This record gives sequence, structure tokens and C-alpha cells, in this order.
Amino acid sequence: MGKNKVLDFTKIILSILVILLHTLPVNNYTFWIGDGICRLAVPFFFFLSGYYSFNFFKENKTGKELIAFLSPYIVAFFVWMIAYAYYSYNKIFMLISFDNVFIYLGKIFYIFLYKEGYFHLWYVLATIYGFICLYVLRRISFSDRLIIVISVVCYVLGLISTTYSIFFQEYHEFVTAIRYIGYPITFAFPLLSIGYVMHRYESEILFRLRKVMNLYIMIFLYCFEFVFVWVYCSGSKYFDMYLMHLILIPLLFMKLKDCSQIQIDKIPSKYISCSGEIYFLHPLIISLVAFMGIKSLTVGVLLIIIITYLLSLIVHPYLYRLYRIFR
Repeated sequence: MGKNKVLDFTKIILSILVILLHTLPVNNYTFWIGDGICRLAVPFFFFLSGYYSFNFFKENKTGKELIAFLSPYIVAFFVWMIAYAYYSYNKIFMLISFDNVFIYLGKIFYIFLYKEGYFHLWYVLATIYGFICLYVLRRISFSDRLIIVISVVCYVLGLISTTYSIFFQEYHEFVTAIRYIGYPITFAFPLLSIGYVMHRYESEILFRLRKVMNLYIMIFLYCFEFVFVWVYCSGSKYFDMYLMHLILIPLLFMKLKDCSQIQIDKIPSKYISCSGEIYFLHPLIISLVAFMGIKSLTVGVLLIIIITYLLSLIVHPYLYRLYRIFR
């Protein structure tokens, strides 16, 4: 598939939304940004990764080929875990008990090599394990329809254990168990699978979606959902997942994929190809700006965005040779 500058430009905007998500305080005036618009970014990236993985998953691959396919993500994770080692130090030695060495090692693996990593690096881990899930289902010859059914079930379970957990408090143990399974299974895997299947049956799915669903109606329903969540689910601290993501993300993608903007097409590729670096670098810049003690929130956020973008332009040519991510 050829280069689509509209999608590249969109990924830059989505990376900036992630910065806003991590810097803007969420209250009655800003929730529509932090718990609304910004929450489109990560599921969109998951979907994109699944969509562009089609050529790998359309045929049965060996385990070695899977490792080669995942190697850019694995390299990216360890490179940035080393970069953020100073920040993750306290989590290793303060948040984990030394009472039992095996439990200690198990918790280290769970936290650092499955569920979280450091802060935003959970995304990379979730992508790796989500792809592994999709690979296993493809290897045991599950039909694409069954994969989608399993994906939707996993996603709904993720919704129950996170965003809408306040409505399932009487099932606390069940909700907690699903939450421990984590985003690799309940968030990344479903959207990666939907992206993959969307690519495989693109024309047929697109025809059906456009026939029964309107993008603007889905945007309205999404707005209704995150307002509802803010009003009725404020007791929950997990707002990454929304039901409308399952429909809205594919519709937005297809709209953008078919969109051609002359103004954007004129932008040199090097200025809109660094969305991954923006994502990986921004916590470092947030720490730097916080250390500077800037009192104005607006100035601080703008400074973080500008510095992160400029630094990403500088490092992108070097890191891009090391791994390819956020494709």
C-alpha cells in the first residue's frame, strides 16, 4: 500500500493528543478533551498496526517468522525501557515486596514484561502480546469470523473491568481477574484483530458499514458515551476503552484513508513521519518542563509539544533504522 500523507498527518495529531492526555488536568471543563477526544489515539494506533499487519497474518507463519515480525516492537520496548530506567527504578524497589523471591520475580515479569513496562510503554507490550494472540488463533485455523467474535467478547470484558466497572461492583473478583489479564488481551488484541480483518475484507466491510452506519452519527454516539461515562462512571479510574471505539475507529480510518488533501500532500514526509518518536519521547520532555517550574499550564503544554516535536524530527532518522513502529 502506498504512502498516505493524510494518515501520517493524522498520526502526528494523535501523538499530540497523547501528550495532552498526559498533561491536561481532567475536570468538568476539560473532560471532553482528556476523556473524550484524546481517548481516540491509542485504539486508533492499535487498529492501524493490525491493518498493516495483514500481509504477515494472511498466511501461516513459523515461530521464527513471528519473532522477526515482532522484533521491531521488542527492540523498541527494551531501548526505551533502558532510556526510562531511572524513572522505573522506584517501582521495582518500592512497590514490590521482597518477602518471597519467586513472587518478587513473578511480579517483576508481570509488571515490566507483560502489563506495564514504564508508564506509556505498556502500549508496546500490549501490541506484542496482542499480535501473539492473533498469531495463535490464525495458526490453529480459527476462521476470521470467529476471531472477530472472540475479539469483541474480549473487548467487552475489558470494558466491564475498566470503564464500566462501577456497574459490576457485586462481581468484584471477576472484574479484578479480568483486569489482571490486562490490556494485551482485552484492548490491543481486539483492535489489532479488527484492523487485520478490515484489511482482508475491506471492500465488503466498507460497503456494509456505509450502508448501515453513518460516521457523523457514530461521532455523536461516541460523544454521548464519554459524557455518560464522565457523569455516571466517575468512580472508575480507567477510561481508556469505549464501546464506540469498535465502530468509530474503523469508520474514521476508512474516511481518512480515502481522503486526499492537497495542502497535506505538499508537506515533506520527514515532517509527518515521527509520530512514534513523539509518543516515546514526550514523558522525558514533560519531566524536563516540570523541572523548569513553569507556572502557566498553557505555556507548559505548548512548550512540551513543540520541544517533543522538534526533538522527534532530529532523532527519527536514526531510530527509524533501528525499528519500525506505529506503522
